[in-house]
Amino acid sequence: MPDTDDCRHIVFYGSLMADFPTQDHVGVRAMVALVRPCLVWGRLYDLGSYPGLAPGQRRVAAELYRLVDPAALALLDRFEDYDPQNPGGSEYLRQCASLADGSEQAWVYYFNRPTEGLRLIEGDSWAAHLGRRRADQGFWRDFLGQRPDPVG
Repeated sequence: MPDTDDCRHIVFYGSLMADFPTQDHVGVRAMVALVRPCLVWGRLYDLGSYPGLAPGQRRVAAELYRLVDPAALALLDRFEDYDPQNPGGSEYLRQCASLADGSEQAWVYYFNRPTEGLRLIEGDSWAAHLGRRRADQGFWRDFLGQRPDPVG
């Protein structure tokens, strides 16, 4: 397990990726800076409006961001339903992990619920999966209405 002091980056593999409006909704777009596309180890599941990454041995498409303002972590923790004081009750766990190529260590939010019966995303890319899956223009309105407001 990497040292958390080495985690000055964060990985987004789902709705927080640059092409989606979620960074604006959460209020972190100016608090993080896109470094490059990357791959992270895991298994990606379709949870409906958003994905869940479980530990695993597949390479999942993601984006690596530099934390410009560490206060972004508190907003992201709230959005991802991660409570460091109650990890067992959290939907996601934030952990420092190595990228698949070993080049960097970054914070990654791992899904903290059973994955039995969930749909594994073939191709290991949320964006590609979403493009194949949805045609509903109300997707983002519905998605953002389901997630907690990080500033409220």
